[in-house]
Order: sequence, then C-alpha cells, then structure tokens
Amino acid sequence: MKNLGYGADYQYSHDFPGHFVPQDYQPEGIGHTIFYNPASNPAEEKYRQFLQNNWAGKYDY
Repeated sequence: MKNLGYGADYQYSHDFPGHFVPQDYQPEGIGHTIFYNPASNPAEEKYRQFLQNNWAGKYDY
C-alpha cells in the first residue's frame, strides 16, 4: 500500500504540540459530518472548547 502512496501526507498527531493536527481523511461526501457532539455539562464543555479551537470553524461546535 505504501508503494501506492497511501499515507504519504499523513501527520502523526503525537508528534505535534497538543497532540492534534487538523487533518481530515474522511471520504468525500461526509467530510463535514459530526460524529461526536459534546453534551452540555462542565466535563464535556472542555472537549467542546478543544474542538472549537483546533478545528477553527470547520465543524459547528
């Protein structure tokens, strides 16, 4: 698979500050699908802030 170019532009998140890289490998047509929506409680509000800061408006958190 590697010789076909799969993963050529992949960035390993743990090699970056905050362990996050705004890379998106979802198939065409579902690129803006939200699979996780944090609940309205103090614990998950931290995750919502993290997602908002890192995805910079790509998803409507």
